[in-house]
Amino acid sequence: MERQALTVSELNRIVKEMLDETALFKELWIEGEITNFRAQSSGHLYFSLRDETAQIRCVMFVGKARLLRFRPQDDQKVVVCGAVSLYERDGQYQFIAEQMEPLGIGGLALAFEQLKQRLAMEGLFAEERKRKLPLYPKTVGIVTSPSGAALRDMVKIIWRRFPSVHIILAPSLVQGEGAAEQIAAGIYALNTLPEVEVIIVGRGGGSQEDLWCFNEEAVARAVASSAKPIISAVGHETDYSLADMAADLRAATPSAAAELVVPEAALLLRDLETIRQRTLARIHQHLRSKQENLVSLGERIDAKKLQNWTLERRWRLEEHREKLHSFLVRRLSTEKQSLHKYRLRLLDDERLASAIVPRKGRITSVRGLLQITIQHRLSLEHAHLTSYDQRLQLLDPSQTMTRGYAIIRDSRNLNIITSVSQMRFGDDVELELSDGQATARVIQTVPKGDMDNG
Repeated sequence: MERQALTVSELNRIVKEMLDETALFKELWIEGEITNFRAQSSGHLYFSLRDETAQIRCVMFVGKARLLRFRPQDDQKVVVCGAVSLYERDGQYQFIAEQMEPLGIGGLALAFEQLKQRLAMEGLFAEERKRKLPLYPKTVGIVTSPSGAALRDMVKIIWRRFPSVHIILAPSLVQGEGAAEQIAAGIYALNTLPEVEVIIVGRGGGSQEDLWCFNEEAVARAVASSAKPIISAVGHETDYSLADMAADLRAATPSAAAELVVPEAALLLRDLETIRQRTLARIHQHLRSKQENLVSLGERIDAKKLQNWTLERRWRLEEHREKLHSFLVRRLSTEKQSLHKYRLRLLDDERLASAIVPRKGRITSVRGLLQITIQHRLSLEHAHLTSYDQRLQLLDPSQTMTRGYAIIRDSRNLNIITSVSQMRFGDDVELELSDGQATARVIQTVPKGDMDNG
């Protein structure tokens, strides 16, 4: 009987087909420890799984690797689902992994911790990056589902607290495939609107899987890079996401975020009214104090002394004006005499006859300049004296009296009376008028308030 030999390639192909077609080797779950892990630039993952006595080569292609929630690494114990196959070229069988979960901790929890540590090392959660929210925002941006109860609750609370606030919605999925990308896109879109001053990102409660899009790296980076302050409000009070850590402020719920983003207008109006009342009270108190100071100052001024002081200053100014005028007259006379002497001497001196004409012109020029200087000086002094005289006339009480005013004094001690409260029925008072004095008797006193009411 003639032997029929198979080539190595044929044998490997036959074995591979048997493995691929046998249901026993499909959808197998195996567990082991990862070793020789390599992530290719193409996205494929190559590694081996081992236990105490054996190991098997594994591969996870890029389509399945992208769905992993965590980052595999050497010495990590995992459970893997897939199928047994044969790599024809090397004649080695391998395990084609389609799913992978870590042992001892859920894949989502591990992925959360791994990404959290990596982003924290980059400083995305640092406290010094956190910014304060605007006190009175005019426009609030919200990234959430347009059909969710969270949006209705936030809009209701914001408009109840501050009805004039504008709200701009960036609609987005908040769970499932593509949600993370839409949330990040909504944040970037609201950042392009100059009127938006603060952003709320969030949704209502749900399972860890439902809220997972707020733990995606794309969302965490979009929140951290936002130029507008962001409030993260994801799930219930016990839920904590990477978006919460990257945000400027974390709210326990979407309703709590609405309470935090705007103040309550009614309370602000009440506080403003309190401030207004306090300010008015301080102004009135200040005015009363200044009025009392003016009254006290007026009582201390002695009109007679002021009049004497004014007259004395006027006499001194008159003396100075007369002295200045006499001085200038004498000086002018002296200069004229000197010029006359020079003129006579020049006329008598025949040797200087030839120089008379030019010197005469010079003398005429000097005399004209001197006269202009003297006249200018007289004008300045006259202006100064006139200004002093006008100021003194304004301070002269007698000028005020010519318009019908009078100074009232107590006839007993001659103190100036400035208030009706200083007079009683039957009192005699002294009146000082512009052209003399008179005595009068008080027959009635009426306070100013009673006059206004009457």
